[in-house]
Amino acid sequence: MKLSLKRNTSYIIVAFIALIEIGIIWWAADYNRPPATELTTIALAAGIIIAYFILEQVNTVEPGMTDERLALVNYKSALRTLQIFWILTFSILLTMIIRFIDFERDVRRLIFGPVFSQLIMLVGIIFLFVAFRIYYNTKYGG
Repeated sequence: MKLSLKRNTSYIIVAFIALIEIGIIWWAADYNRPPATELTTIALAAGIIIAYFILEQVNTVEPGMTDERLALVNYKSALRTLQIFWILTFSILLTMIIRFIDFERDVRRLIFGPVFSQLIMLVGIIFLFVAFRIYYNTKYGG
């Protein structure tokens, strides 16, 4: 049985599945008893399978084919999402570092902690972006 879903509707459903998964992980971390681990694993696997089947139900003109308009919409959406995500995440991490410095004076915990690791990953995104720009610029003769 094939459902007929629009692309945006399927993305919204998958986002809600992801929110439910985050809630389950949060519950498991808070509960911290043996059944929580198994239930979390089962819930994550089920969520991924459900999301996969939902995304398979999306209406397309031809299977595997996209038109130029859809490619442009996807490109612009992905670009703006990454730009806004990068700025917000960077701002939040800087705020966390400033608060950490105010309350704790142990610089080693700051440098080797998760906040600094996430900042390094954000800078890695910039380097990855530049690498893709160089690659596609060379590939398409820019």
